[in-house]
Amino acid sequence: MNKVILKSEMLAESKLEFKINCEIIKKCVEKESYIVDLGTSSRKAYIRDCRFAYYKICKELSTDYFSLQIVADVVNRICHSTVINGLKEFDYQYGKELFFANEIYKESLLRAIKGIQIDNKKLLIKIKRIQRNEDFLISQIKVEYELICA
Repeated sequence: MNKVILKSEMLAESKLEFKINCEIIKKCVEKESYIVDLGTSSRKAYIRDCRFAYYKICKELSTDYFSLQIVADVVNRICHSTVINGLKEFDYQYGKELFFANEIYKESLLRAIKGIQIDNKKLLIKIKRIQRNEDFLISQIKVEYELICA
């Protein structure tokens, strides 16, 4: 019997599987948008829209999303309600012609996901190396035990 997997369950699994924090997402958005600091106090539409994209990516990928205050603190915003408003604005404006961050959102999301995949590969390599070391140590202990008992 096939189990139906809800989108929210998939996102919850990916948040556990891909541990990424808001700082990494901020750097991805800054690289794609060529903004020096996403946390600058500016009301320019381009910076504002890129900040909205940052909020949305944090919602989708970050394990820090469960605390909206952390998301706000990374870009020097005062409270979590700014993030909530930014998410609503993003949902309303995304895809419209005057929204500057349409491509920034897509490219930053891809960059963040690629970064996660690279980090996961590095982690897997480290795990395999540790397992090999453990296997080697266990075999050495067995040999020493056999020598002592013999």
